[in-house]
Amino acid sequence: MFPVLQLGPLVIQTPGLVLLLGFWAGMELAERHAVQRGIPEGRVYNLILVSLITGLLGARLGFIAQYPSAFASSPLSIFALSPQMLSVPSGLLVAFLTTLIITQRKKLPAWTTLDSLVSLLAMMTVALGIAHLASGDAYGLPTALPWGIELWGDRRHPTQLYETVLALLVLALLWPARKYRYSAWIQPEGTRFWAFLALSAVSWIITETFRAEGTLIFGVRQSQIVAWLILGISVWGWRKRLFPDQTSPERS
Repeated sequence: MFPVLQLGPLVIQTPGLVLLLGFWAGMELAERHAVQRGIPEGRVYNLILVSLITGLLGARLGFIAQYPSAFASSPLSIFALSPQMLSVPSGLLVAFLTTLIITQRKKLPAWTTLDSLVSLLAMMTVALGIAHLASGDAYGLPTALPWGIELWGDRRHPTQLYETVLALLVLALLWPARKYRYSAWIQPEGTRFWAFLALSAVSWIITETFRAEGTLIFGVRQSQIVAWLILGISVWGWRKRLFPDQTSPERS
């Protein structure tokens, strides 16, 4: 694990740096893919930045709503730059709603925009796995397998590596084959977005099997139940976009 990177007197938090680089690379890819698919230059870039800002605000407000007592003695700590004081579900929800509103108001093609954003999401998933590896978070169950790693006083499954490798595989599968044209199974608009959700859910299910932490419900991790639901919905959505209903209301 390498939680910090020291360059002379400068000490940098490695996980944060990895996530920042992943976000930057993902933004560039999303913008490039969007332009190649006919979206005016700068539209997706601005969409991502605005959604990020509103998502962070939503995450902080969500945390305040959940834990108001944490700010009772020090109200100014609301403005503290602390990633621990963020509600991830609230932030994601606000960012998603912001994306929908901007897409509608700017009259952007919804499915093409979502397909372009997959480049950012996939790159961030890879960066998150590397960040977990750097920090030692999201660690695995104890194992006697030869590829186990020494972490937190035990030999464990390298779940951070599992997470990163699976994320790289998803990124490779969804990468444009040539000239930003996707493979046939993700060629129709919207199929790349649904395929990303489905493949990420499968990766989540696999990785969570070997993780040491997580709430169990009838012997199954809560996160895996959510992933199975996402998988079912995304496979349904992918099939609907790949094989649209050809039935026409007008028949002679």
